[in-house]
Amino acid sequence: MAPIDSEEPQEFLAFSLAGDRFAGVWELSSSQVSWVADSAQLKSASLVERTVWQVVSGLGDLRVRAELGGTVDAPTLRVSSNLDDAVATRLRGLATDALAKGEHRARQAVDSLVNKQVAQLRGQVNGLSSQLADKVPVERGKLDSAQRSLEAELKRYAGSALGGLRLP
Repeated sequence: MAPIDSEEPQEFLAFSLAGDRFAGVWELSSSQVSWVADSAQLKSASLVERTVWQVVSGLGDLRVRAELGGTVDAPTLRVSSNLDDAVATRLRGLATDALAKGEHRARQAVDSLVNKQVAQLRGQVNGLSSQLADKVPVERGKLDSAQRSLEAELKRYAGSALGGLRLP
């Protein structure tokens, strides 16, 4: 993976030598970097390699600094870049996206299971409601008949005991 097509890259190079001591700095920065993958290699890449590619390919800002110093007998080299923070930020973004997608799929699965059970229960409730709707008129008829019989019996007993008392 290598950066290409960066617009307005800025590069800085400085070097100094004083006796046996030297110092050098090289900096490169660009705010519009794009990346190109080796598609053949990416097809056979491992999960880690594909994840690293997803992370790096999403980075558009690159800053690299290399510092050389010390003496000829004891040189030092220090390299720094913004890639560590950028990779961490991008990984968090990818993880957040993956978590949101997983949560969405889990919610859909739960909703699907619940909806199936709710549909079954609604069917049972509708069946019971239909049965009750069929039974209510029959039972209402029985109740009305029992009420008429009771009222007739009450009128018969009350009429003979009270001399014709009328009940509502």
